[in-house]
Amino acid sequence: MSTPSDKYEEHVIASADSLLGQLQRGRGMGFLRALREGATVSGPLLFDCMTHDPRWDRQLESRSDYYAALLLQLGLPLDPFDAYLRVCAETDSGDARDAESIVLDTICALAVRGDMSAIAIMRAYLTYGYDWESVFETLMEVANPRLNVDEVSRIIDQRFPDDDTLDDELPWVGPGMHTRKEPWRSLRQVNPRVDRILSKHEKEEEQRQQQQEMVQARLARLSTAELLALDVDSHMLQARLARLSTAELLTLDVDLDAGSRMAYLVARALQQHVTSADLDLLLQRAQDGARWQRFVAFRGLQRLAHPAALPVLQAFFESPDARPGSPYGGAIQAIVALPSSATLDLARDWFDAPDGSHRHVGLMILKTHAMATDVGRVRAALLPSLERDTRATSECYMQCSMLEILARFPEPESYTAAEIVFKEAKYARTRVDAAQVLAASDRDRFAHSIALECLWDCEERVRVIGCNNVNLPGPEASPRLQAMAYDPYEDERVGRAAKERLADWNPSP
Repeated sequence: MSTPSDKYEEHVIASADSLLGQLQRGRGMGFLRALREGATVSGPLLFDCMTHDPRWDRQLESRSDYYAALLLQLGLPLDPFDAYLRVCAETDSGDARDAESIVLDTICALAVRGDMSAIAIMRAYLTYGYDWESVFETLMEVANPRLNVDEVSRIIDQRFPDDDTLDDELPWVGPGMHTRKEPWRSLRQVNPRVDRILSKHEKEEEQRQQQQEMVQARLARLSTAELLALDVDSHMLQARLARLSTAELLTLDVDLDAGSRMAYLVARALQQHVTSADLDLLLQRAQDGARWQRFVAFRGLQRLAHPAALPVLQAFFESPDARPGSPYGGAIQAIVALPSSATLDLARDWFDAPDGSHRHVGLMILKTHAMATDVGRVRAALLPSLERDTRATSECYMQCSMLEILARFPEPESYTAAEIVFKEAKYARTRVDAAQVLAASDRDRFAHSIALECLWDCEERVRVIGCNNVNLPGPEASPRLQAMAYDPYEDERVGRAAKERLADWNPSP
């Protein structure tokens, strides 16, 4: 069995033509192939995917519903996943907790669908698992059998017998006060310890809010320097900063690394009233200021969008200072805001350099200002970018931007490259943009081919594109659209798209 220590080693993504590679990517083709191959072949591959998280962006990519549906339709036993969760729990480390995330999310998705084995695993997880809070909230969504809060209360008292430990394990109480809502409200009614600890934190939060209101009432009497030393509501601070001139804003004592929130507030205030009279000062600070001053100056230059900023911005990007961070992001926004007549030639030169360090900047300009004549260069760069793509290079995000340009200027010649990216990209969300290019460049070809597998893709937006374009009627497409339209667990946008497509294809008399 895989162990959590394996989890964060660089896991190889298999070939896009293999069943494992397609399951790792979350492709609809992988879903359909797995069903055809059956549980004996597909089961071990699915276990490998879930215990070696293949997602490149774990905050954005979807997999749990995709894997949950496969587990259900293949009729696979959940015992190996139960064992894996227990192994993770025995390894007390952050990596182990992250390692269980996709397994836990998938089993939770099955529990919500009423799978009794998944419900049993999640109930047992309450007695030992790290993320017991989210499992508790999930299980309370299951109508039958309903989780008994008295049982949860007993488990909590057994796992966390002293108040200090329980305090550490209970959810954070924020301004939203979600701990006063279900299912926490019901749990608090039967567990005085939980109620007492949460009530204490809720009172502390209320006191913080009251103190903040008192501070806001007195802010008008404070100087700018005093305001900048406080951690106060951004709206009140913003109102005071808005009264300062550009010169005053650029001379404030702000540490971008230690207090970047302040730098952003200063930048927003400057953008409210910056004028062309401030151009020289902004250009000067963009060249010789501290990091926070350069960031603020770039944001001011973004607002002015004056071509005179181009030499300064070009020099910044060609300097060692052009590294990821707030000044870099501010400079990107500033150069993109300039008129295309001033930047397009430079953007093309930077983008066309295959090993150039400024390709990203050039692409960001093209993403906003590209013309139909740029389609050829963007299309030619797409597949080399795919070949360079690793977790370290993060070229996948650049591919998304290139595909957006190709979708804006659709040409039949773009279909082949977009199809290759759709099939091979390791970042699932790249398929959203690739599918849009396919539909725009040759809708009929797309409708009779890849649009069908889109209906089973892990990404909701890919499924929507499939609904809107797949050829009908069809032995697989029509039943799938019917199932999606009335599946209570399907994404709302997908279900609506399926219903609309069915209505358009077969309108009521």
